[in-house]
Amino acid sequence: MQEGETSKAELASDSVSSSVNPSADGAGVEGDENESESENDSVSASAAAEAALDASIDQGILREMIIAGLCYGRSKAKTHPRMKTRVFATRNGIELIDVAQTWQALQAALEAVKKTVADGQQILLVGTQPSAHESVRTLAEKFGFPYVVNRWLGGTLTNFKTISRRIEYFKKLKADRAAGLLEKYTKKERLGIDRQIQKMDVVFRGVEQMGKLPGLMLAVNANLHAVAIHEAHLVGVPVLAVMSSDSDPHAVEHPVPANDNSTSSIAWLFAKFEEAADEGRKEAAERASAQAAKTTAPGGVPQNAVTAPVEAKPAA
Repeated sequence: MQEGETSKAELASDSVSSSVNPSADGAGVEGDENESESENDSVSASAAAEAALDASIDQGILREMIIAGLCYGRSKAKTHPRMKTRVFATRNGIELIDVAQTWQALQAALEAVKKTVADGQQILLVGTQPSAHESVRTLAEKFGFPYVVNRWLGGTLTNFKTISRRIEYFKKLKADRAAGLLEKYTKKERLGIDRQIQKMDVVFRGVEQMGKLPGLMLAVNANLHAVAIHEAHLVGVPVLAVMSSDSDPHAVEHPVPANDNSTSSIAWLFAKFEEAADEGRKEAAERASAQAAKTTAPGGVPQNAVTAPVEAKPAA
């Protein structure tokens, strides 16, 4: 086992067994203050670990979450006041998020994902930091969700009609180029069109298939995507956000406190989101089958089919 994996495994063992002992490294002029904080943190860690031992939560899941790195937050100086109740200890100046609370919050978030997909709506995935790119693209490509991984274009939701027209123009340019319809232009003109397509591809890549406003936004790192979240709220789109200890959990409808900057943490969470979306798609298929069965009579004739009236034969 590598050194990093060993450290995470030790932390998992410490957390689940309620024996987290924050280090007092870096003690100098503030050595006494750090020692006092460490003692308080140890008490908080023990209390939180005992709460995490709730029989309703699988301890294997909690250990798996810690090893994936979900427990690591930001530095203590950056902790948002409303996130303090979701932090159980501080180690080397870094806040450790209570994964038991993360798991509980994740259940509500997964239900939102499942319901959105079951209702036939799209989920807009937003993750512009490099650590989220692969997870976002994988989930988006599997379910046909729109996504943003380059940069958020202001007005994507609040000015959706205008953005939609630009997207249609972008699609037309690409279709014309593929069909050879741009050959009528000069070489210089074609070069200009190619450059225009490249620029628009950077801006609109991922949102081309968003024909209407999504039913849910899933953002990784709430602080980084504050503008996107604000736009979603302005147009009435609920937001599910993976957020670290420096974010306000009251800023979105479905907050998931977790490490929002680690590739392994994000991948673990998106694997759960994928499972929930799969369940939602199956539920949608079952609904469609049930609806089709209701509208069809046992003999294969639709129940709402209009039958021709039988004409009475004249008496002989």
